[in-house]
Amino acid sequence: MVKIKALIWNCFVKKSTEGINTINLKETNHEWSVTKKLSTTCSQNTETWQLERDNLDNLEFKVEVRTGKKFDVLSLNNDIEETISYAKSLNSLGKKLFSSDENLEKKLNCPACDYQATSTNPYLTVNHAEYKRCDKCGHIYVWKRPSAKVMKEIFTDEEIISANYAKEDGVQFRMDEIVKPKLDWILKIWYSLFESAPTSILDVGAGAGHFVKACRDLNIKTEGIEISKSSCQFAQDIFGIELKTNNFLHSNLEMFDILTMWGLLEYVHEPFEYLKKARQCVGENGMVVFEVPRDPSVSAMAQKSHTTGIARHLDPASHLNCFSESSIVHLLHRTGLKPVAIWRFGMDAYEMLLQIAIASNCTEFLNNAKEWIEPWQHTFDQAGLCDDIIVCSIPI
Repeated sequence: MVKIKALIWNCFVKKSTEGINTINLKETNHEWSVTKKLSTTCSQNTETWQLERDNLDNLEFKVEVRTGKKFDVLSLNNDIEETISYAKSLNSLGKKLFSSDENLEKKLNCPACDYQATSTNPYLTVNHAEYKRCDKCGHIYVWKRPSAKVMKEIFTDEEIISANYAKEDGVQFRMDEIVKPKLDWILKIWYSLFESAPTSILDVGAGAGHFVKACRDLNIKTEGIEISKSSCQFAQDIFGIELKTNNFLHSNLEMFDILTMWGLLEYVHEPFEYLKKARQCVGENGMVVFEVPRDPSVSAMAQKSHTTGIARHLDPASHLNCFSESSIVHLLHRTGLKPVAIWRFGMDAYEMLLQIAIASNCTEFLNNAKEWIEPWQHTFDQAGLCDDIIVCSIPI
């Protein structure tokens, strides 16, 4: 408990500010910098992202920034025993996936910037898997993992992870609190860029079909691709939506105005290939949107201090990748895209309190401390210590 608090205090004091200040965060070894206004009250701002290139002019991107998202996470899940059980299931799945080196492939090059690291020291070992952090862009990734074919087979049939999203009793809450705010935001960004409404959307990694349903309710032509059998069945049973099960990377697809990937790129071996394909599907006047887990974050710090209760974020059975803004801008540039807007938010306050509750074996602690979640999360979001980011990008 003390270790978690010390880590949070050490990082937060360095990053937090009072009032509005202009700061220049520049990490020369990452070849990336950002100039931004950091505020403890403002939820809308702009940043200038700069990518440094050897023997070439630096690239600058003006990025619209939204910060913070109100979300009553305990209304979705306040059962610590259920979370502990889910964490144990993920640990068992991790053992199945990662415990034998004979069945694993080594990923020596960073999935985001393609930099080959010389060190094999793990950033974090959890659920039998080792995460590494890229020395160049800060991307965190599982560097010894099963083949893409094995992972696809598991996620096609495995219900442990998909069951967390395909719950009938939480459909309306998930639609109102999670899906619709994200859709409203990307439609606002789209309109600011193109001054018209989008006519078509493709959702890749559509999960249980919530986002496809929300788009169709607005009369937007929308299709979804999903490989999980149980998720596809849920979408059919609850929404009457038939999701496609074809291989996204190897399919001949029509052009769409917007292509979305909500919580997909962290699952895949090669996020570069998925973004490259996405770029091809939107043409020159389209937008690619993706949501990914983010670091640095309070969630990551809490989980590094207590690894036995991890049920989200740095879970290697589902998250092979965890992104930084630096790794995102490297990845986008490699695939012919540039960032135009981001939305930072997270569940860090919940995660920190959850890990304290599990570590102290006090299941009532989380509910007793629930009034701290919203103000703490607001502070973490404003300080840039949140665990989630949505990125809107367009062709360069």
